[in-house]
Amino acid sequence: MSSKAEVHKYIETEIRPGATVLLKAHEAQTDKFRQVLFSITDAIQKSDERMIKLYLKALTVEEGELANHLSRTAKLLLLLEQIEPDDGMVDDLEEIEKLTTDLKELHRKLNKNYGIGKKVEDEANKALAAHKDGEKESVAQWAIQEAWIRKQLELAKRRLPEIEKLSEKAKRAATERNEKALEEAQKASAEIRDTDPTFKEVEEDFEKFCERVKPKNMSKELQDQFVRDRAAFQKLVDELGDVSRKILEVDARIETMQTAEVDYKKAAALLKIPGQYLNKLQAALSGLSTSMEKALDALAKEAKLKATGKEMMAILKRAKIFI
Repeated sequence: MSSKAEVHKYIETEIRPGATVLLKAHEAQTDKFRQVLFSITDAIQKSDERMIKLYLKALTVEEGELANHLSRTAKLLLLLEQIEPDDGMVDDLEEIEKLTTDLKELHRKLNKNYGIGKKVEDEANKALAAHKDGEKESVAQWAIQEAWIRKQLELAKRRLPEIEKLSEKAKRAATERNEKALEEAQKASAEIRDTDPTFKEVEEDFEKFCERVKPKNMSKELQDQFVRDRAAFQKLVDELGDVSRKILEVDARIETMQTAEVDYKKAAALLKIPGQYLNKLQAALSGLSTSMEKALDALAKEAKLKATGKEMMAILKRAKIFI
């Protein structure tokens, strides 16, 4: 690399483009970096734990960019130093001197800012460590937990009368041998029973919460209040457990319900069918509803009865022997 043209080309292709990018990037980053520093310092002064954590994340990003720029600037300065001391270098000396000066100053600023960033980062971490075990955060989490438990209890109390109504509906369906209505009631009951979250999930979540969120380093007043709150919350959980058990008990009853067997002797008496036709009556009532009228019509003719199959069905329905 001895000619002026070679040195000039090397500067224009290997050094100047990178230097231009870094100098512009520094100008763009400086305002963002200052704003983050100002914000995190303000958050530290206000003991705003959430905002300290937020701006620490932003500061980490800015520090990463500074470190990248520092490394790239140092590499360009090294490339300038490695230009051979020949005629080409002397002819471009003014250009090399300007680039060296600009990059040295950029390196100084970047290094200074990086150091300031690390110092503020350290102050922020110390502020978080000195904070009383995230007191404000813990208070907020306890409030959220209380609201959530109360909401689950409220919803469970709404479900209990719903499933009790379903129980009555299922009883009627079983008595009236309405298989379709009974299946619908059992399905609806299962949906209420399986509503998320289950009581077990609420109970386990509360236990984990109490283990995770401990006000051990808070003020004595708050510690005492949390002891009382935990006992109060446990009562809510216990009450939720009682309501949930009642729901499960009702669901279990609904689940085991079956349609009542037809009292064929009672049906024969109501329809005034002689005893010798009891088996045929049983066969007629065991068929599908669409074929029952025809079967009863045929039975009435055979037993020499005046009633029609349609009339017999009406009598059985009124007596709630069959739907």
